[in-house]
Amino acid sequence: DNFNRIFQGKDDFSKLLGDHNLKAGITIMRSRKNQDNVPAINGTFAFSTSAANTTTNALADAVLGNFYTYTEAGSFRQGWYRFTQIEPYIQDDWKVSSRLTLNIGLRWEYMQPQYSAMNNTSAFLPQYYNPAKAPQILASNGAIVTGSGDPYNGLVLPGSGFPQAAVGRIPNATSDPAVLALFHNLPQGGANTDWKTWAPRLGFAYDLTGKGDTVLRGGMGVFYERVEGNFLFSAVNNPPFIQQTQIFNGVVDNPTGGTTQAFPSNINNSHYLDMKDPRTINWSLGVQHKIGKDMLLDVAYIGSSAANLSAQLDINQLQPGTTQAHPGVNVNALRPYLGYADIYEYQTGANFIYNSMQVQFKKQFKGGGLFNTAYTWSSARTDANAYNYQPMNSYCLKCDWGPSSYNRKQILVLSYVYPLPFWQKGAELYKRILGGWQISGVTTLQSGLPVNVTMPSDIAGTGISNQRPNATGTSPYLNQGTQYLDKTAFALPSAGTFGNLGAYSVFLPRFNNWDVTLTKNFRIGEKVTAAFRAEFFNVPNHLSYTGVSTSFTTATFGQINGATDPRTMEFALRLNF
Repeated sequence: DNFNRIFQGKDDFSKLLGDHNLKAGITIMRSRKNQDNVPAINGTFAFSTSAANTTTNALADAVLGNFYTYTEAGSFRQGWYRFTQIEPYIQDDWKVSSRLTLNIGLRWEYMQPQYSAMNNTSAFLPQYYNPAKAPQILASNGAIVTGSGDPYNGLVLPGSGFPQAAVGRIPNATSDPAVLALFHNLPQGGANTDWKTWAPRLGFAYDLTGKGDTVLRGGMGVFYERVEGNFLFSAVNNPPFIQQTQIFNGVVDNPTGGTTQAFPSNINNSHYLDMKDPRTINWSLGVQHKIGKDMLLDVAYIGSSAANLSAQLDINQLQPGTTQAHPGVNVNALRPYLGYADIYEYQTGANFIYNSMQVQFKKQFKGGGLFNTAYTWSSARTDANAYNYQPMNSYCLKCDWGPSSYNRKQILVLSYVYPLPFWQKGAELYKRILGGWQISGVTTLQSGLPVNVTMPSDIAGTGISNQRPNATGTSPYLNQGTQYLDKTAFALPSAGTFGNLGAYSVFLPRFNNWDVTLTKNFRIGEKVTAAFRAEFFNVPNHLSYTGVSTSFTTATFGQINGATDPRTMEFALRLNF
């Protein structure tokens, strides 16, 4: 009674609370994917001038049958990939008043890490590597001394053992004590579940004038995505499941006459236990204003940030200057984790930030015409441009922080539909032929995409060659014919050091494209009509450059190697009856 007296009845209380549209639900996904990997079970020959019996010409070696390596695998590698995902949510669309509406929601996202049901995806974890069990590596060629060390040093398997389904499908593994010792009761898939995946969101729309002609809109939301499945899929190819033999320096007629030699294996697909679910936070604030009866202006600030993005780090990369300090020593004899070559570990520590101003103007014309202009200025920066991004220095992912490879700083798009204003109606023959045409089109003007300038050689002495040169300080853009970049703007860094040029710090030329369409509908009879359509792509026949050679020290460096198509025209006539 006191409550009702305060609000003077139920009607006033209802007006105070406003109108609610409450929704709740749940998404449940159960994924099952069987994906086999077929190694070289038929055998593969490789011919190279590095062979001991080479003629110094690889083609001649192939004709004579003098091979450098012969590789043959013994069995398929099966992956039974599974995951379960559950996402309950609740949302309320609350009309607080005639001028204010709120959108409030909360979602929780359980994303079980992908795993193989046979527990046959191995990973390398540094905490399980024992330097005392490392094999001996020959400094001359990087080969493993036969019989030395633990071949599975540092490797782990998920779970506590192989399930019954693995018996007979994983040769020798289920009965090999050395393989069974790799189980350490780790979680399925070898990755911890991320439980802190709360995703709230809030949005609003407010009529600033109360007349419905100017609206302020804004909102913010948190969103999650599961880790890209490729972090696990190829882990069935890691030791101890590689069962193949490699023979060196033999002849095709008698492959077994060559020599066997073991070299450190690459671990191309491994990951850490602490794999977080990628998280994105989106936010926006904008004003929409109606101008007169047929025009609308929309101005908005839109931003986004992402964390826990994945990247691939080579944790067995050498420190800069290592090969220069050990001349003549094979790279594999200098690795931090002896017994392995490159060890690429997926980790979820990369980030992304995006800020933009977006403006849109619309105008409607009498007779069905429409003109739309959209302009975006944006800045997007990241330290991992793909889920498997490999930085120049695996010990400094932040050193690759720079423009994202897929962002254009400025974009202007003009689109229109315009019925030609003459002879839209009339029974005269010339009006029926020359009138009733409509022209439409899309014009796109935008900044060029960023590209990454690299060097094909290992100047830093790290054992890998995805390195960048130095920037000399002069403008990198030459723009002389097809020679777009100025080679003198870059220089080789000193031996044993990385270049100072940032990742994706060079931009392609501006891009512009004009597409136009001309259409007309004809009535042939009472029940028969025809539609003629003429389409012109790249009307001015202007080529926009889409690619440039970015491999420094090569003869073609800086030259344009990609462009849009020339003018293309298409004509169509369609009968409707």
